[in-house]
Amino acid sequence: MAQQRKFQNRWLVLIGVLLLAVAGGCVALAVAGFWTMMTHLPTPLLMPGTQTVQLAQPGPQIIAYESQSVVGGQAVSSPQPHPSIQATVVGPDGQPVAVRGASTSYTYSFGSRAGEALFEFTADQPGQYELTATASGPGAGQPFVLAVGPQGVGSTLLRIFGGICGTAVFALGGIAVLILALVRHLRSRKASTPPGA
Repeated sequence: MAQQRKFQNRWLVLIGVLLLAVAGGCVALAVAGFWTMMTHLPTPLLMPGTQTVQLAQPGPQIIAYESQSVVGGQAVSSPQPHPSIQATVVGPDGQPVAVRGASTSYTYSFGSRAGEALFEFTADQPGQYELTATASGPGAGQPFVLAVGPQGVGSTLLRIFGGICGTAVFALGGIAVLILALVRHLRSRKASTPPGA
């Protein structure tokens, strides 16, 4: 019986350690997601007017309207609700790039910035892209911020959230299993100690 309990405790310790290892992997996932978010946030551009943005990688890009933003180290609040925005993009080769309405509706909020996707376009090559934007309707006379960057802000946030939740679940599970193994071990030692010893 004592050998069986010792065997079961070893399995509990192993399971607890494995759960903590998985929790460590979830921490790495959350950190990687956070780093991706920090390095791939859309670049904020003060509008109306024409601004250039450097895109490091080709692929799908979003143009987001940021109600709260930071441009040049200064906090900027754009009109809310946002006015009607018209946007055009010119590629590094000087050719116009097709701009379409955002195919998915999503928003993001990170630190001092909050935005929602309005448009999207596909960058076929890295380089400097020129964004021109105008506004009409209520609030059109005020400055506003459009941010340009790669799609995937939503999926990155899910990675961060999933990593944090996974860390909590697996870490608590691992600690609970290790505590259970310790309690069983102490009870086993107490039971095997002769009376009066």
